[in-house]
Amino acid sequence: MKTGSLLIKNFFSLVFADTAAKVLGFVVTVYLARRLDPSYFGILTFSASIVSYFTFMIDPGLTSYGVKTIAQDPADLKTHAGEVFTIRLYLAALAMVSIALITLTLRQPLMVKALILIYSLSLIPQALSPGLVYAGMQKMEMMGLYTIMNSVVYTVLIFLFVKSADNILLIPLFMALGSMAANVVLLIPLVKNSGIGLVRVGLGRMVAVIKQSLPIGIASFLAFIVTWNASTSLLGLLSTHSEVGCFSMAFKICMIIISASLSLGMAILPAISQHYLTSRDTANKVVLLTEKALFLLGIPLIAGTIVVAEPLMIYAIGAKYMNSVLPLQIAIGGAVLFAFNMVYYTYLVAADKQQENMYISLFRALLLIALSVPLIIHAGAAGAAIAYTSGEFITLLVYRARSGIREAENLFSAAFKPLIASAAMCAALLAVKDLNVILRIAGGAALYFTVLLVIKGVKVSEIGKLRDYIRNRHR
Repeated sequence: MKTGSLLIKNFFSLVFADTAAKVLGFVVTVYLARRLDPSYFGILTFSASIVSYFTFMIDPGLTSYGVKTIAQDPADLKTHAGEVFTIRLYLAALAMVSIALITLTLRQPLMVKALILIYSLSLIPQALSPGLVYAGMQKMEMMGLYTIMNSVVYTVLIFLFVKSADNILLIPLFMALGSMAANVVLLIPLVKNSGIGLVRVGLGRMVAVIKQSLPIGIASFLAFIVTWNASTSLLGLLSTHSEVGCFSMAFKICMIIISASLSLGMAILPAISQHYLTSRDTANKVVLLTEKALFLLGIPLIAGTIVVAEPLMIYAIGAKYMNSVLPLQIAIGGAVLFAFNMVYYTYLVAADKQQENMYISLFRALLLIALSVPLIIHAGAAGAAIAYTSGEFITLLVYRARSGIREAENLFSAAFKPLIASAAMCAALLAVKDLNVILRIAGGAALYFTVLLVIKGVKVSEIGKLRDYIRNRHR
């Protein structure tokens, strides 16, 4: 298979799997929200957020390291994969012991401590996840299968056995079982065909491998794990579990956009990497055209969500989560800004500016924490949303300044026509308040793109250029 065709196949395999998993995840979220009140939903989310920080301990960039070494030396796949699996398993055991010790010191109810300990069980299947092997072998469809299987098993178990708050301890257990089931199915052919297994890894070798993987791991941890979980964790420590639940519900919706942003970054990374070596000007154009596309999609998404957040929340989940409306209206801006930041994060990775990316990610994480503490104390979930969106906005300014890219036209010019079309869409949405919310959203989207075409806010030539830059990078 040609390189271009392989990349397209791999990209769509991952996008399809990620989309399917996110749809199932949102269905589970809605189901659990209808069976748990905000305080229980907050307890669940807070417990998961604590454990999420330890995913860095079991994978400090080791997945990226493993994918690279397997891709570069496929003949020794057995050794490379075995090393990474063994090191991650050692680190998972260390992480679980650390979680247990920290849990004992937390001033939280017994249920919260139990949930944290059960959530930590999922670290074992994460350590043995075969995704890095299939990625290194360029078999992204198998990674996609792993993602879908994991989500399907978890979803089925939740729907069968979780009926009320009395079953809350089963939820983290089912998450671990979903990962284990997917691992078993996809590890069997690797073990059978390639002889992959655990190997003996000395302390010196372990340190050498982690040293190579650590810069990527730190940047990813700060940019993603901390950014996504700091608000929830701080709310759990500084406010009530009900506030955690309200913010978490809003952020779950925002995560749909954030996940799409990760796929966007994966799509443009090969194009930017290739063009950066041959024509830096072309690489910069890919960034700027992607940014324009985000204005076209992001501005109406923010405006539309602000208008329909309340009826959408009532329609999907129910009136008991009405306190999630304001956090959603605020945090949706942060989710769209995350997409912009993902473009510049990807650009710096492609430009081999890993250290600078790490410093910006550290600034981003510290900024979020600094903004969150006072705002959460004074405004709870809404304060957490303000801190998140403000942090993403300031981070975007830093990324743009440090990237060195100078746009041909200023940001206002890029945003002006999408703002006009969004204003027309919002006026229409407000005029038909009694219409079903799903029909309002569909009609609003259609009106937005119609107005955009009429005022020539979309240049077909620019869309074609972006497509060609991505398609032709290997020609």
